Amino acid sequence: MDSSYLFTQKRKEFGKPCFFTEVGPHLLVDIDPDVELKKEFYVLSTMTREVDNSHKVCAHEVNTVSYPTENSGMKHSEGGWPAGVDFEDEDAVTRFRKKIEKDKTYVNAIKNLADIVEIVIDENNSIDIYEEYFSGESIKPEDETSFRTINVLLDPNSVVRKVVDICWSENSSKLAAAYSVDGIENPERDLCLDSYVWDIENCLHPHCVLKPERSLNCVEFNPRENNLVLGGYTSGQIALWDIRIGNRPQQLSPVQRSHKQKITGLKWMLTVSGLDFLSTSLDGQVMSWDARNLYEPTERIFLDPSQEDLPNLEDLYTISCAEYDPSVPEVFMVGTEQGQILKFSRQVQSDFDKITARYDCENRPILCLKRNAFYPQLFASCDPWTIKIWSEVMNESPILNIIGTDGYYTDVDWSPKRASLLFLAKTTGAFEVWDIPGKSSEPMMTIALEKGPLCAVQAENTGRFIACGAASGAIHLLEVPIHFQTISNEGTDLVTKIIGTDEPLQGRSTLKPAYIDVSLEEDFIEDAYDPPETAEDLREEYEELFEKYPLIIIVPEEAKSLEKVVSKFSIDFPERAEDLREEYERLFEKYPLITLFSESKSLEQAVVKDSNDQPEPEKTESET
Repeated sequence: MDSSYLFTQKRKEFGKPCFFTEVGPHLLVDIDPDVELKKEFYVLSTMTREVDNSHKVCAHEVNTVSYPTENSGMKHSEGGWPAGVDFEDEDAVTRFRKKIEKDKTYVNAIKNLADIVEIVIDENNSIDIYEEYFSGESIKPEDETSFRTINVLLDPNSVVRKVVDICWSENSSKLAAAYSVDGIENPERDLCLDSYVWDIENCLHPHCVLKPERSLNCVEFNPRENNLVLGGYTSGQIALWDIRIGNRPQQLSPVQRSHKQKITGLKWMLTVSGLDFLSTSLDGQVMSWDARNLYEPTERIFLDPSQEDLPNLEDLYTISCAEYDPSVPEVFMVGTEQGQILKFSRQVQSDFDKITARYDCENRPILCLKRNAFYPQLFASCDPWTIKIWSEVMNESPILNIIGTDGYYTDVDWSPKRASLLFLAKTTGAFEVWDIPGKSSEPMMTIALEKGPLCAVQAENTGRFIACGAASGAIHLLEVPIHFQTISNEGTDLVTKIIGTDEPLQGRSTLKPAYIDVSLEEDFIEDAYDPPETAEDLREEYEELFEKYPLIIIVPEEAKSLEKVVSKFSIDFPERAEDLREEYERLFEKYPLITLFSESKSLEQAVVKDSNDQPEPEKTESET
């Protein structure tokens, strides 16, 4: 088949032909050169650029959600015995066992189980179940000098608040922390003002929530009663919590009798009652208080540099921190923003004579003061640029300066187990460990805990844990390695040579049995808060006592010891005296105030006698 097609077209239908001729240029626009733009023109030199078209890879960190847990248990006191068998009666239990052992079902069950056990024993004999399949070192030993983060306590509040103060309880089981919004001393009411008490055994949620009316700037546990917590407001008021009762403070000092600016230091003092403390503030006042009555302070000290009789409140020192150590109970120290460290004596009556020593820190604000745990005459001061080690006998200049290379210092604390060990917190988020006799030019160890600043560091009394508070609201709980939990005699000797003294150790590590009076342990807090027991309160307890131990009321007057009581019983009750010795030993230990007199023949006489013999509570200095 032919696929071509032929068609015809006339020449005129092709169009007119094109003829090109040469034509001169036509001017369309004329722009004169700009001199200013010409000056800005320049020729680029050779430039090197890199182009990367690879896939971008980033790292993501995910923390698992912490779910609350609770402990539950069940106690089956009677075991698996039938209802008709008394499991406490040995004869009944023996008869029941013999009856079961004679049963054919029991014999067949034992035989079947014995066959299975025999097969398993044969298999164990043919296979070495203790064979070691992997030879060599199994687990790399842990470094004995490395600090380990065992927990991070996060602020439950969504608003970022920094940790401004940390305090451990005396038994090291709880941790109190004060939180505050940076730069806001009196925040709005809708802003969270809560601070927390944490239990280190259960860190999923706070043990107690402290709900103050203003933000807390400092907290302090009572060293004798671990349930009493002091809190210093940014408004200058002081609150007292009993964490067993509730979240709100049980006592609060009135505004007109409190400090005028925020509290910078709260320290419990070693007194007979154990409830006296001192407070410092930016208003330049040092106040002494009795925790049983926060209506007004018991003493005021104005820090006036001019030392006039009538202090000028506008020219007072601004106190930035306070320090008190029970090993030197009559002395306390304060640090000022003017760079002065002032040492006070509580025994002097005059305000100006109370200052027994001054230490100059070159007009640098003092952020923290801490005494050495072994040598109370040795203390450290912290300012943003340096850490200074001072000796009380040398107030002209420090015996050692620690200068940071990057960032600023925020807090310092001594190790309670090593006289030469210092723990420092910095604004770079680094936690530094310094050994002052070994390396005084660089830290022995640096641990990066946060990207932001660290605000507080506090070591607990046993030296096992360290708490570091950050500006992000997190508290890093570090475990101190065993190497640093033991007392180093070499380090102690080096510190002795540095301070130039041969005095024996007097610090908190060896002082605990000394500065707590044993005679005050039984009635220190309870007697201070509660009245002594009356006859009506003792009635129920002594009713049970006289019913269970009828022999205590027949002892004559001279039987005031256990041996005489037993000898008396051996005469009247020879068949029971020696058998009751152990039980009556526990009785005498539990009830030391039992009146063993012949006239106490009845319950009424014994209760009245015991209530009359209760000692009256000693009056404190403030009540006198």
